[in-house]
Amino acid sequence: MPKEVILNLLSRTSKHMSAKEIHATLYRMHPRIGLTTISRTLDLLYRMGLIYKLDIVDGHTRYEFRSGEKKEHHHLICPEC
Repeated sequence: MPKEVILNLLSRTSKHMSAKEIHATLYRMHPRIGLTTISRTLDLLYRMGLIYKLDIVDGHTRYEFRSGEKKEHHHLICPEC
């Protein structure tokens, strides 16, 4: 179940979400799902090539759904904010 739920969430958002953000969002509907399960599932989905993994300079890894169509875009970080 975690794979399907996480993929569904990431496919419906344009936001790049961290494991903690994904957990907070899913916890409302699935209170038994833990952060460790989310993290392990994200690692599996990344290794399967279903999601992108973005290492942002703020120290938080974020994830993005990898759709069949290639949509290149840039990730800009403001160094002053």
